[in-house]
Amino acid sequence: MTSGAVSGPPTVVVTRAESPERGRLGCALRERGARVVHRPVLAMHWSEPASLPRTVLDGADWVAITSARTVEGLRAAGWFDADPPAGTRVAAVGPSTAAAIRAEGWSVAAVPDPSGAEALVRLFAECGVAAGARVVLPGSARARPELADGLRRLGAVVECLEVYGPVPEELDPTAWRKEEWRALTFTSPSAVDAVRAGLPRSSLKALWRLPVGAQGPTTARAAREAGWREVVEAAPRTFDGLARTLLAHLASPSPPTRSAS
Repeated sequence: MTSGAVSGPPTVVVTRAESPERGRLGCALRERGARVVHRPVLAMHWSEPASLPRTVLDGADWVAITSARTVEGLRAAGWFDADPPAGTRVAAVGPSTAAAIRAEGWSVAAVPDPSGAEALVRLFAECGVAAGARVVLPGSARARPELADGLRRLGAVVECLEVYGPVPEELDPTAWRKEEWRALTFTSPSAVDAVRAGLPRSSLKALWRLPVGAQGPTTARAAREAGWREVVEAAPRTFDGLARTLLAHLASPSPPTRSAS
């Protein structure tokens, strides 16, 4: 498996858990001419709605939402049945998440540009988050600590809530040996970790030769740390942005390798 010239539409692997027919990333790739292979590496375990009471927002200064998947879980828990309490502002980690929140009827007061956890921390600092400000942070049970740690360094009181937990799927190495593959996509660091832990090194060595499309700087960093060197970050950080950026990269005569940051 290499990223060299191959005739015909490029075949791109989607590792996200989504419908093969209606999944948002797969559809975005197909609309731009790619063939799509689905190899989901994570299953989602959702928290019971009763464990996510909306009353946790009472007295919160901010609620920071880091993924569209988190929005799904909060919808099931009834968070969007009414506006946030007075005095509680909403932040999103990027435009795709912000769009999902707005689709539920909430306003979004802060979206970093560029997107990402560290950029959101910088935006909070610019907004003048005061010491002692209470920030509710719903998200994945396996979320990386950059956002929560950064907010605590600003003096915020952070309350993390587990909305869902990605559970690694058992991966069959024979299903990951396809010569026609041109690229992989990752939409979370957990997906990168699942591939790295779930496949033998012989399989990984072949996959490392493929370009990776990553949705966001945190996921891109995880891919580089796992061994990939040709990593393309979505611009903007949406499913369509990931599809467009990756396919443009594959179409270039000699795609430059993105250096580690």
